[in-house]
Amino acid sequence: MTYFEFSLTTPLEYNLTGKFQAPSPDWMHFARTMQDFELIVVTEGTAYLQVDQQAFDIGRGDFLLIPPSSRQTGYKSSSCAFYWLHFTSRDPFRKILSDGIPEQMPDERIMIPQTGKAFNLEKIIVIMKHLQDSVRSYHNKLHNDYLCTSVLCELYCQFMESKAPQNSNTKKKQLFNDIQDYIKWYRNTDIKVSEIADHFGYNRRYLSDFFKGIAGISLKQY
Repeated sequence: MTYFEFSLTTPLEYNLTGKFQAPSPDWMHFARTMQDFELIVVTEGTAYLQVDQQAFDIGRGDFLLIPPSSRQTGYKSSSCAFYWLHFTSRDPFRKILSDGIPEQMPDERIMIPQTGKAFNLEKIIVIMKHLQDSVRSYHNKLHNDYLCTSVLCELYCQFMESKAPQNSNTKKKQLFNDIQDYIKWYRNTDIKVSEIADHFGYNRRYLSDFFKGIAGISLKQY
């Protein structure tokens, strides 16, 4: 797998960001060559992208990190939505071909796989929204640089956490916390237990019983 290693000694340099929604099921990414990094995090559907000679199917919760000077284009139409972020690295970055990230990384460096999964997509969305709000409201370039860096740091931490051995209780606690975060995010909507169960890929009755076993009240009551 291809990884990109960045230094945190100085923040990454923010360039542009936004959220894209395909206008129709016939949409296909146009061809271009970028001079900076582009991070794409898909929130709906599947984006079909080709980077140089390699094709990627990026589904919901997946991300793709496209390096500078790469030729990118769509190779299949799709109705999808994704957040995108353009940035550059002030310090030299490294492209690494490896079977995985080392178990111990220096605190001042992160490694991001070219493609992977955001295991807590809602958290990434919150940071991306925060970055977009900062760009629109505060016009503080250094602030934006640090928020941009935090997006990559969160992806790195989620990826590292997914590789760490976890016991059953840790996994259950993580699922419980993720459910709480999801409900908080959609607290102003008429969210249903069935929708939460569908999102996390569990049977509605099982998820409600699981939640009650930890919280002491049913998922619907919560």
